[in-house]
Amino acid sequence: MIILTHRAEQFLKVLHALDRGELLMVEAAQLLGRSIRQVRRLRRAFRTRGTAALVHGKPVQEPALGARKLTLFPERFQGIA
Repeated sequence: MIILTHRAEQFLKVLHALDRGELLMVEAAQLLGRSIRQVRRLRRAFRTRGTAALVHGKPVQEPALGARKLTLFPERFQGIA
């Protein structure tokens, strides 16, 4: 299951409209606040990978993991906590 942010949902709506021919590339770029080149790349990725292309690839790190790192490797993180 993919959870989209509000921004990613807007990208999805604009890309669908672009694919249906309801928008021109220039209009889509203006609506998304991106350059035409960026919209082309995003559209290509969306066509090949689907909705997953709209989600950032870096997973969200759990806050507890940061605290755990501090306890596991105190010498690496001296003066941070």
